[in-house]
Amino acid sequence: MRLIKKLLFPLFLLIEATLFFVILFAPLSFLAGNILRFSTVGIATIFGWIFLDQKPYFVICAALTFTCIADFLLEIVDPPERSAATTCFLLAQFVYAGYICSFAYNTAETVVHLSVRGLLTIAAGIIVFKVLKDKADYLSLVSVVYFANLLLNIIFSFIHFKDHPLLAIGFLCFALCDLNVGLSVGVSAGYIDIRGPLYDFLFRSHFDFIWLFYIPSQTLLSSEIYFQQRKSRASL
Repeated sequence: MRLIKKLLFPLFLLIEATLFFVILFAPLSFLAGNILRFSTVGIATIFGWIFLDQKPYFVICAALTFTCIADFLLEIVDPPERSAATTCFLLAQFVYAGYICSFAYNTAETVVHLSVRGLLTIAAGIIVFKVLKDKADYLSLVSVVYFANLLLNIIFSFIHFKDHPLLAIGFLCFALCDLNVGLSVGVSAGYIDIRGPLYDFLFRSHFDFIWLFYIPSQTLLSSEIYFQQRKSRASL
């Protein structure tokens, strides 16, 4: 079984790489683009479950599944269920936080991690209502809380970069993807003023900067399961 998984891993990377280049460079219809984009996340999730054979990494599969559901709600469901999708993204970050806590150096790090996360989550919620006031709604609240938790996952995963480089880089790519999403929404809503060549580069080119980072993020996070389990077996 391990030999089969060892052979499947390069296949997984090949599929994701192929879809990456097709999505970024091939002329696709709206429907075809949505299906292919969702398939990259679905494949990363499926292969994550296929690679799984040690219980500590179940949480990554669970987080990938929440992410997959979120992308289904955004890419396949018409019209997109943005509030439900963002809730799933937030749940995924909470699950990843549990995984990060599982390899903390000591109890003190876990206490600091959870304390900071709790305080930042509360602060993010307060900021939403202070800044947006009457315009604050469920989607804006969950979006800000989600991004705050993603940033914390980046910070705490980079603390353990030596042992979990794929996880840390995966979260960083995740954040770069969301940064592009935020810029797009901010410009559309009039909150952010970007003009001239930069606007043309980011929003009028055919290059999809969101999926430039998002596909690698999910591929890396799924690969974390494969490599950490292999490392665990090698240390026995």
